[in-house]
Amino acid sequence: MSQWEKPIYKRLAASELGAGHTSGIVPTVDTQPYFGTPQKTESHLIKKIFIEFWIGRTSKIITTNVNYFKSDTHDHIHLTGNLLPTYKAGGASIGDILVFWKSIEDENSFKAELIKSSSTRWAMIKEPGFPAAGGSIELLPPGKDSSLIDTDEEADDYEILSEIEETLTQADFPTVDRRGRIKQGPRMVTVRNKAKGDFVLKQQKYKCQVDPSHKSFLTPAGVPYMEKHHLISMKFYEEYAKDLDDISNIVSLCPTCHRQIHLGRKEEVGKILGILHAKQKGELESAGFIISPEELKRKYGVI
Repeated sequence: MSQWEKPIYKRLAASELGAGHTSGIVPTVDTQPYFGTPQKTESHLIKKIFIEFWIGRTSKIITTNVNYFKSDTHDHIHLTGNLLPTYKAGGASIGDILVFWKSIEDENSFKAELIKSSSTRWAMIKEPGFPAAGGSIELLPPGKDSSLIDTDEEADDYEILSEIEETLTQADFPTVDRRGRIKQGPRMVTVRNKAKGDFVLKQQKYKCQVDPSHKSFLTPAGVPYMEKHHLISMKFYEEYAKDLDDISNIVSLCPTCHRQIHLGRKEEVGKILGILHAKQKGELESAGFIISPEELKRKYGVI
């Protein structure tokens, strides 16, 4: 089952490419409810959302403000902020399509994609006669739709590295209460916020926290490939009042250390856990996760 709601699209107009005052997009009447409920005031910030924005085979995690505007001439929701420079940098032009996927579990998490008429993705759209402005559409999201998982392993989709918007800081990822699992078919699963893991990799300068000298290959973005790992496994999600998908609980590991922590000999895994616990102990405790190195090792079955 997908974690994403049926996507909507918007055809870009001239004003949405910087020809007027617009700094993002104005959703159509049919698609406005997808982003939030309008507040009946002249100007109101409804919320800030995270968007994993795809252009071709690359993505960037940005934040966008959802605003409601009401005046003598305007009465609409408006997406502002970093959206315009992101799709303009991708070569957007009038008539191109922006597609948005909203997370079923987290209303503030989205995927988006710029689709140009010359792209192979354009040909995948199942509604050749879609209206000029916008509406719903049939299209699978870019990247592997596998970020809903209930095991200790990280999903492929969660591993795919996205560039992180420069203005994002630790304050954008506060510790939150546990939200509970959601039902996906016969399973109860937890949801990871991809932006958190990508932020941690950037924060750690794409180095392995077991040993920063560990080498890895370079990604197309020109940074060493590292993987995200929840130090306290998500399978212990129900044991904590706070959401374990927290930046204090995510570490950056080289591929070898990541595989070793799952598949290595007990004594070696224990050494790795001791190093990571010592480095993360302060941040974990500040976020409300109190765990001794011995308890952590017991959770991994190495003592």
